[in-house]
Amino acid sequence: MTQTAWTRNEPRGRITRDTTGEGEMQPHDDRRRKLLRSALRILAGAAGAYLLVLLLMFLFQKHFIYFPEKIPRKKKIALPNGDEEVWITVREAGRIHGIRHPAPQGRLTVLFLHGNARNILHYRSIYDGLSKNGFGVLMIDYPGFGKSEGAPSERALYETAHAAVAFLNKTGVENDRIVVFGKSLGTGVATELAASDRYAGLILESPFTDIAAVGQDKYWFLPVRLLLRESYDNLSRIAKVKCPLLVIVAEEDELVPPEQSREVFEKADGPKEMLTVPGAHHNDIQDVGGRRYWDSVKSWMEKLVR
Repeated sequence: MTQTAWTRNEPRGRITRDTTGEGEMQPHDDRRRKLLRSALRILAGAAGAYLLVLLLMFLFQKHFIYFPEKIPRKKKIALPNGDEEVWITVREAGRIHGIRHPAPQGRLTVLFLHGNARNILHYRSIYDGLSKNGFGVLMIDYPGFGKSEGAPSERALYETAHAAVAFLNKTGVENDRIVVFGKSLGTGVATELAASDRYAGLILESPFTDIAAVGQDKYWFLPVRLLLRESYDNLSRIAKVKCPLLVIVAEEDELVPPEQSREVFEKADGPKEMLTVPGAHHNDIQDVGGRRYWDSVKSWMEKLVR
């Protein structure tokens, strides 16, 4: 098949037919169209897969935030003499499990709020370290963690922390004798608690600005802030905290960027100190810090009661 074109025949101006076939479709044009169609199909498939990932992240986001490990209900936790397992009732979550070391006379009690994974047994070294340094300790498992009933959520964790304070109050430990200590995700719970009432002090180990910032650093290819329904917004709450603050930073933290912890520290308005542990990662701060870590924490807490 040829394409007929009309040209002017100079110099007489007569129009003649051109049947040279220059307008005929060439093989490379056909290949170009096929490549374009293939590229569009690939892009459409990639876009569909990306949208599916977004949907799954939105629907199952709690599975990317909380990583609880259960403890058999009948398992007895080995504790020193005088320490005890405790149960605290939270309105929506149900019964919350914890372990308690009563404070010696005249000493402060630490309410410890752990990270987003495992259970209180994983944080036993902190419990033992605080009690050996002469402080009372109440360490609780969040809903769905350890022996605790219920399921984790931001609201459920906040309610659990407030219930733990009420439990301590009932045992005769008032707020001005409580130091709230949050680690990792627990810093979001601890900051919310300390922003709502006054306590003897607040310790934040590896605090983040908010959970979306941590998620965005890990899942850089997703619009994390648009997807998340949980916030744990430390940065907006820390200025409301008026009690003394100790921020502990792992210099090599691979989960919570140290600059986020420093940003939270800078935003705080009340009396504050920072302890940086060189060479420490997210989960080995006490091991790497060693005696310096515990001496620093003990010294800071003893200043609270002078």
